Amino acid sequence: MKSEVLVVKGLTKDFGKGKGVFDVSFSVGENEFVAIMGESGAGKSTIMRLVMDFVRPDKGQVRILGKPLDEENAAMRKKISYVPGEINYPDLPSGKEFLHEQMALLGIDSSTKADFLIQAFQLDIRARPRRMSKGMKEKLALVSALMGDCTILLMDEPTNGLDPLMREEFLRQMKREKQEGKTLLLVSNDYEEIEAICDRAIRIEEGRIVDVVDLSSINDPEKKAYQVGFGPHTPLDFPKFIHANPSSTEQGIYTLAIDRKDTASFIEWLSAMPVLFLYEKRFGLRDYFSKKEKGK
Repeated sequence: MKSEVLVVKGLTKDFGKGKGVFDVSFSVGENEFVAIMGESGAGKSTIMRLVMDFVRPDKGQVRILGKPLDEENAAMRKKISYVPGEINYPDLPSGKEFLHEQMALLGIDSSTKADFLIQAFQLDIRARPRRMSKGMKEKLALVSALMGDCTILLMDEPTNGLDPLMREEFLRQMKREKQEGKTLLLVSNDYEEIEAICDRAIRIEEGRIVDVVDLSSINDPEKKAYQVGFGPHTPLDFPKFIHANPSSTEQGIYTLAIDRKDTASFIEWLSAMPVLFLYEKRFGLRDYFSKKEKGK
């Protein structure tokens, strides 16, 4: 069993009028990537600020590597990289100057990884940080967070300002970070992003945890579904292990659902059929929540 890197227990911060977070408990293990999801105002960023000790809780506690992140353990901050949801840079003449100052604070001697990330994210480090576009500010924050090889990554919606190509680059970099043994707590509402890199997703509503999803159960479900086209007027006799739902009987298009254990039998049956097209209908995190909402 992996050791716990981050433990949140009974965390409560009440801002009044139902705003805040209430009795929130979860943990993040070593080399685990965990996402916090929820609507705007649900309390996601508040949790991150409480974890970073920017805001003090009314009740509960946060422990990172077994210790609170407070003044007595200030040195532990060097093990943590944080990307805030709202980025405010100092008034420096260039992004290069900002990165140099961050490297000095973190005690980084080599710029090798920073240079690699600057190129990967296509970051123009000549511009003044305060005058950068939102996307460029996000890139600068990501380079700053990842260049130090900190073991713990805390990121609050780090891809909000990125274009699709840079979002893909972010996913590539985060997969590399996971291979290197890093731990991530990510605030995000991007289903594809979460499915691509995270092990678990925690859903927050009105400051409370309402669901915790193991992504392995989503990505590797017990049941599988396929969209299959047999062509018009094809006589069909489905075996008992196939649940068939017609999409267009005139065109011979069906959604076929099977248990995972019946995959071999399904393929054998299909091989004898006049199949025009076949593709798997992937069951994702969005489908999971939609199905759960319908079941209420």
